[in-house]
Amino acid sequence: MSHYEEDAERPSIAAELTNAIKRTPVMLVLDTSASMQTNDRIGILNETMVEFVEAVKSTDELADALLLSVITFGGVAQIQQSWAPIDDVRVEPFVAQGNTPLGDAVNIALGEIDLLRQELQQAGTPYNVPWMFLMSDGEPTDYWEDAAELVQQRLMDRKLVSFAFGIPPSDDATLRRFLLPGFPVYSVKEQDIRQLIAKWLVGSLVKVAESSPGQAGGLQLTAPPAIAV
Repeated sequence: MSHYEEDAERPSIAAELTNAIKRTPVMLVLDTSASMQTNDRIGILNETMVEFVEAVKSTDELADALLLSVITFGGVAQIQQSWAPIDDVRVEPFVAQGNTPLGDAVNIALGEIDLLRQELQQAGTPYNVPWMFLMSDGEPTDYWEDAAELVQQRLMDRKLVSFAFGIPPSDDATLRRFLLPGFPVYSVKEQDIRQLIAKWLVGSLVKVAESSPGQAGGLQLTAPPAIAV
């Protein structure tokens, strides 16, 4: 279900989808709960977002192709950035607070992905399978199991690509529930986060953007520069 209860409240990007460029939707689901204050993880996350946005804007293959949305979960799960081309992305600095409503955040993310897919289809705009990046350093404080099952189904149906990153200490057993069986959770150290998102993610997205339509299932991406748990 989308965060927006009324269609009129949800910003539309239909006017941005008038050309035939193949879009790559990227959903970032980020933990901004109170525990992110430890070791200034929230500061690192804020700096990383700035670097990622700037890196994408300066990458010709992605500047027009990537559509980004950001969901945060700290106290409440909410949309920090609605779907937008990277040039229109405006993410305010995150503040670490509250508990960890992971399930709510993922449900919002899936709802927003569905709404974007409808807009893309209605506009006749080609697109790659959406990517979802889940990054958390703590245990969920809500009922998250149903959200995990929804993600599992989409992964099996090849309607979603999901990556999970644990910021130590993290509940990696829970994060694995949002991945295909056997797919690793990546344990990210503070000093690796910038390289992880701003470099590896951008490089991987370029490969996806340059791939042919029939290559999606077989496209091989380099593993993130982090240690798999």
